[in-house]
Amino acid sequence: MSHKYLNLPAAIAVDPNPDPITGQPGSIYIADGYGNHRVVVFDANGNYLRQMGSVGTGPDQFTVGDGGHPHCVRLGSDQLVYACDRGQNKINVYRRDGTFV
Repeated sequence: MSHKYLNLPAAIAVDPNPDPITGQPGSIYIADGYGNHRVVVFDANGNYLRQMGSVGTGPDQFTVGDGGHPHCVRLGSDQLVYACDRGQNKINVYRRDGTFV
């Protein structure tokens, strides 16, 4: 899996606030779930910044099969990123810098 290529993304969210790493507004969070099982973040110009989660059954991972993938991504007013995992019936929560909470 390339960090640059999406594989059947499910949802998108744009952050109007400054990115915690670059300091620039407009970071794009994509639930790249159906193929890559992750949330990927690009800057406003489309440059790769980071990813959150991966395939697996760990606390910060998304399951394969049985609908397991990040099928939504939401940016909370609390500055956290919420990604839904149907396969494990849970919501993964990350800081905007990619750290699992």
